[in-house]
This record gives sequence, C-alpha cells and structure tokens, in this order.
Amino acid sequence: MGECDESGVAAQYRGKSVFVIGGSGFLGKVLIEKLLYSCDGINKVYVLMRDKRSASAQQRLDEIFQLPVFSRLQKEKPWAMEKVAVVTGDLTSYNLGLSETDVKEIIEKVSYVFHLGATVKFNDPVELMFDINVGGTERVMNLCKRMKRLQKFVYVSTAFSNSKHQVIEERIYPLPFTLNAIKKQILGGLYPKEVEKLLDGRPNTYTFTKALAEVYINDNRAHVPSVIVRPSIVVASLKEPVEGWIDTWSGANSVVWGIGLGLTRALRGKYSNATDLIPVDYVINLTIVAATTDSYCSDEVAVYNSSSSELNPIILRMVNEYVVGHSIENKIYKRPNPNVALTTSPINIYLLKLWKEIIPMYLSDVKDYFKGEKGRSVELIRKLHFVESKMVPFIATSWVIRAQRTKALFQSLPQRDRDEFPFNPENIDWENYMYTYCSGIREHLLKD
Repeated sequence: MGECDESGVAAQYRGKSVFVIGGSGFLGKVLIEKLLYSCDGINKVYVLMRDKRSASAQQRLDEIFQLPVFSRLQKEKPWAMEKVAVVTGDLTSYNLGLSETDVKEIIEKVSYVFHLGATVKFNDPVELMFDINVGGTERVMNLCKRMKRLQKFVYVSTAFSNSKHQVIEERIYPLPFTLNAIKKQILGGLYPKEVEKLLDGRPNTYTFTKALAEVYINDNRAHVPSVIVRPSIVVASLKEPVEGWIDTWSGANSVVWGIGLGLTRALRGKYSNATDLIPVDYVINLTIVAATTDSYCSDEVAVYNSSSSELNPIILRMVNEYVVGHSIENKIYKRPNPNVALTTSPINIYLLKLWKEIIPMYLSDVKDYFKGEKGRSVELIRKLHFVESKMVPFIATSWVIRAQRTKALFQSLPQRDRDEFPFNPENIDWENYMYTYCSGIREHLLKD
C-alpha cells in the first residue's frame, strides 16, 4: 500500500476528514471516487446514507463500490476504500438522524463538508422540496457550526436557481421576501397560483428551493465558512473515473438518446440555443478545488458556476448534429434518418409531435399486433415525452451562465493541479465529447 506524490490541492486534504451528504447520487459517487483517488492522503470520508427496507446503509455502500464508477479505484488503490465510513441518517431528521456517537466523531474530526443531498424531482410539492432542500441545508449547517476543525462547507446548488435572469452571474441573488415569511407561507399551505407566484419565473419548485437554500447559506456565512458550486446540466463524465460514465436516465440523457434512436423528431426551442451541458467530472473537480480556496468573502459567500454557455457554448444545432452522426455511424437508430426539427410555436410543436412521433409509434404497435407481438412503441414515446416535459424549460430557453470566477480559479492553479483537477470548460472538444457521451449511455445505461 502506498500513496501518490500529491498535488497542491490534494495536499490540503492530507490527514483531514470529510463528510459527504448525498454520496449515493450521481455526483456524490464521482466525488467520493475522486477524493479517494486523487487525494489519497485523506484521513476518512464519512458518508451519510439512509437504511432502506431492501438494504442497510452499509449494504448500499458496498453495492455502490461494485459499480463501474469505482473500477479504477478497485484496480489501482483498493485500500483507499477502507477510508470510507457510513453514518446512518436522514437529511430530513434532527441532527440528520445521526447517533450520538456519530455526531461526536464528526464534530471532532471533520474538516470539509460536501452537501450534495437534495430531491431532484422537479415538480414535487413545494412543502416537500422546502423540507429537504432548504430545511436539510439548515440542519447540515447547524451541525457544521459545532465542528471544531471545519475549514469549508461546500454546497452544490444549480445554475438554474436564478433562471428568471437571462444572464446568470456568480453571485447570490436577493429574494423579494424573507426566508421566515416564505417558510410560514409554505407550511401554511399554498394554492397552485400562489406557488406559481412564488416561483417568480423559475421553471419548477426544485430551482426555487435551491435559490432559497443559497440565501440561507449566505445569511449564515458568518458562522460557517461556505462556498457554493452551481452546475448547469450535468451529463456523463469526460474522462474520469471512466469515460462517458453515467448512471441515470434523468435530465438530458433521455432526450439525447431519443434523438439518437430517431424517436424524438421535434423539440421546442431554437437551433441557436445554448444547452449548457457540463461533464460530471468537471463539476466534481471544481467542487474539490473550491473547498480548498480562501475565497470566503465577508459581504457574500463565494459562488462558482460550473457551466459552458459563456466560455465554450454548445448549441442545439451541434447537439443534434453530433448525436445523429453517432447514431448513423453506429447504426443504433430504431427509425431511419434520425433528425430533430425545432420550433418555438406551441401549435407547430404539437403538430410535429403528432405527425412525426405519435402516429408512427401507434402504427408500429399496430404492425406488431398483427405479427402477434406486444408493441411497446407508444409506451416508449410516452416515457420520452414525460422526460422532455421536465427538460423543456432548459431547452426552449437560452441562458448565458457566467463562469469568470471559475475560470480565474482554474488559471490560478499550478499546471500540475490543472492536469489533475480539470474543470475549465474551454478545454472541452464538444464533437469528441458527444461521441463519448452517447457511447457512455449505450455502455452504462443500456449495457450495450
């Protein structure tokens, strides 16, 4: 057993312990793997995880360690995984549902806290979203206030928390009401029109409650040294820990694959719209580096946007071209001549969906019926439409999400750290990446 010659960033973690909330999620898995792989002088990684009916928290972690995301670590540094300790708890409970023994150990030993825990079901009831995304953040920060060695609390938000603005800066946006006022209003029960008014131009309750959590963190920055990382649309890894690694159909992934299969033929939006994709390893590298900075500001908590639309935009025309190119080259389409028409007209999108997607799927199922087979085309297109409905606000609108502070942070690093923790989107070759992305969907989601 041995440890690598550490970079400047990795040296900040030497002998330190970290606490990860949300470690079982897509980003959380990559964070744990990268911390163990590139910062192997780290002392311990505590991971908050719930018991489930089907498996205990420890069993769930053991299952996660068998996933491809940990294959590099299993092969090269299997001893590093012994540094991970599960602490059983729940983000919605007092003290995160931790035992007194676990609370005492975390308070005494943890130096960095990474909060990635959230409910990401975009349109869950606002009271549930508030309890998890805002109340959960409050509970984590209350624990942080008691930590004797705490150096930084890192909150992973979303770049779309302030999507009412066409240009999204790396700063905290004030709310037109106090958090206490909105809490009383939410807990008192809201009608749909009241919820819509509260969203104030945001597409869903998820982005709204993430904005509330940001404000809460900023209001409590004097008690907990904090930093906020805001990723845009997080997609498959570029290089680490495995090229194209992904483990969820949510977000852009189903939409991209629908295009590749030739099933998605029409979308709301413009070909010139920036999609603002960002690989998951770029998000995590920024998160790890941001935790080690002295970027704490007395006037406002430091915010880093992990996004591509300002520094290296990929527009919908490029997405369509690259995905279709991959599909044709590898002959993976289910309908010939895959291609997507884009329109901003609600009537046109309805007619295009009906003519190009729904009717052909019904005809396909009828054909299967007469063959004595059970057709699944209509069921598939309905699932695709459901996911698309969640993504429409992020496709139909084009934002410029600033990332100058993120760029400056990257440029401030020595070359060695830039190589070990790349997160500057200017370095992404989108044509090559989209091939990696589509191949990752085939390999890790479809097991093809």
